[in-house]
Amino acid sequence: MVAFGSKAQFANEYYYKDNFNSIYESSQGEFLSINIYYTNYNERKVEFIKINTYGEIYFRKETTDILPWYEYFWISQNDEIIFSTEVGFKKFNFNGDFLGTTIVTSAEMGPFIVDGEGNYILAQRLSSGGCKVIKLDSEGTVLWNHSIPTARYITPPIEIDGMYMVGVHTTIQQSDSIHFVKYGSNGEVMISKRYALNDDILELHKNSIGLYALSRNGRMISLNDHLDTLWTRKVANKIDESKGNEEGIYFYQFEGVPSGVQSVKMVNFSGDVIWEYIRYGAPNEYIRSVTLTKEDNILMVCSTYVDNNFTLLIEPLKKPVTGNRQAVTERLAIFPNPVEISEPLYVKSRITDGTLKIFDQFGHKVLDRLINPNDTEHFNFITKGIYFYQIEQKNTVIMSGKIVVN
Repeated sequence: MVAFGSKAQFANEYYYKDNFNSIYESSQGEFLSINIYYTNYNERKVEFIKINTYGEIYFRKETTDILPWYEYFWISQNDEIIFSTEVGFKKFNFNGDFLGTTIVTSAEMGPFIVDGEGNYILAQRLSSGGCKVIKLDSEGTVLWNHSIPTARYITPPIEIDGMYMVGVHTTIQQSDSIHFVKYGSNGEVMISKRYALNDDILELHKNSIGLYALSRNGRMISLNDHLDTLWTRKVANKIDESKGNEEGIYFYQFEGVPSGVQSVKMVNFSGDVIWEYIRYGAPNEYIRSVTLTKEDNILMVCSTYVDNNFTLLIEPLKKPVTGNRQAVTERLAIFPNPVEISEPLYVKSRITDGTLKIFDQFGHKVLDRLINPNDTEHFNFITKGIYFYQIEQKNTVIMSGKIVVN
């Protein structure tokens, strides 16, 4: 059962008995799932699976060789898929055809990018402790490297006007902080700024509007070109992964574990949450990834451990629904909240042609009722716990929230 958060729209849901991972869109509009898996002989391979906009699988191909180690890969603008392995970078096209290997023997692998000149920029967490940023040319030769021995975590690098930047979580003299470093093309440290904030900087985003960092503990940080913090806002309790474009930054999070409450949010570049999609999944169900399409929709992959089956959930989230949330709130009252199991919950409405839906923590609908102006409805719960409500008007969710029953 799926429930909906405010200002987001649901389209279709498809189920597969496959290990779906992140989905990517090619320059030609093809959707590809890159699945890294182990064989029955504990060998790691990659399978390329293409799906259409109806959620149908129409192409699948697995690698013919056993690749020694994968975790990180990069999708280039010309649709090359580059994997980092223990022997270097292996390239494939969107059809899963092997294109060749760039041998690297002098660097541990890690998250990386490929810049406009074909150089590889790696951000590594070293097994010996600390982190390192390395630049290699297109042949795999190390051009420069820079160690950050106090770093506990490092973000994937980003390229900014021919320079490179990472964010790290450092520990100096038993004090934790976040640390931003910008490098010149030759490896010189151009700017280095440290802030007393005990958090992991998860990812960096750069667009025409500015430079932003997202932290694992749900902070969004605006930075100027000199890496000064302009503002910091709390946008979530936790962030697991994010993607950004010119419209905003999209991220997903898990809340209310083990009840399976998960959400995808979009924040603008002032740190305001524009819309949110909430999913009330099973306790063992979790979001694996979100993908932005060229039409500003979302492909969201969810997995479940039930019978080792995996679920592909395709969720186009359209443009924000217009309307003022505060104005909606003033037209609706739900009280008392929390509510005792022995007393009724009242819903007083000034909304025309609205629908009130209430779900339990497992996504089962327990109420579906029309509401109209001057109506005062009441409802008695038979089980204690966390419930979730949503108000729909003309098939659009205009408000949602949580009800606690003691």
